[in-house]
Amino acid sequence: MDKRFLVAVATIVGSLAGMLVTSPANALQTVDVTDGRSHLLKISAQEMSRISVEGGKIRRFDFVDGELEVKKDDEAGAYLVLPMSKKPINVFVTTSSGLTHALILQPTEIPLESIVLREPARRDRDPRRTDVKIEKAGSLELAVKRLVSAMARGQRPIEFDVTPVNQVIGLWNESRFVLVEKYVGRSLIGEKYRLTNISGSVMRIAEQELYKTGVVAISVEQQVLNPGESTDVFIARVSNDG
Repeated sequence: MDKRFLVAVATIVGSLAGMLVTSPANALQTVDVTDGRSHLLKISAQEMSRISVEGGKIRRFDFVDGELEVKKDDEAGAYLVLPMSKKPINVFVTTSSGLTHALILQPTEIPLESIVLREPARRDRDPRRTDVKIEKAGSLELAVKRLVSAMARGQRPIEFDVTPVNQVIGLWNESRFVLVEKYVGRSLIGEKYRLTNISGSVMRIAEQELYKTGVVAISVEQQVLNPGESTDVFIARVSNDG
């Protein structure tokens, strides 16, 4: 089905700050892990968090003594972890596939968290995966357009780690704004949102109201919403690490 999207490209200026303040994380994180890259994971600062691997088991869990309290679930091949301080904790996880992943566990004031690691071999069997070149497109404008297009089609570009999020974001009182999933590449970050009009009147969405420092494109599928209607919103920004 054809969709019409309005994409606005902004000039990159100033320092690249975070775009929106989010609410506490949900109870489940599914993280696409990639060789050669460290992955930042949020864990509960006060309760046990569970770390497992999709379709496999964790064989080794290496960390510095005194930084974590760890319990192993031998049957499931998972680990329960509780941080002993609030500083980030580096761990190395080796799974039954033979791959080793570097994780940075960030203690956060959230409830008990369950984290599922999804490895490349399993991720690449996802029919939504596509090998279209985005970050190697040759220009920022073309890369951004391809990223927004991929998000709109529900594709998962192989250059990006795609993580379901489903967090409610503070936006406008008369709206419900949910970060559905996040696309993280080396230089670009894409975010898919679901915006719902929870007021009793018609809502007109101006893309300019969603701009923050570092944002390079915004695409709103439907810019006029009647009460109770929803639309997808796609935002692309430059990564602070890019």
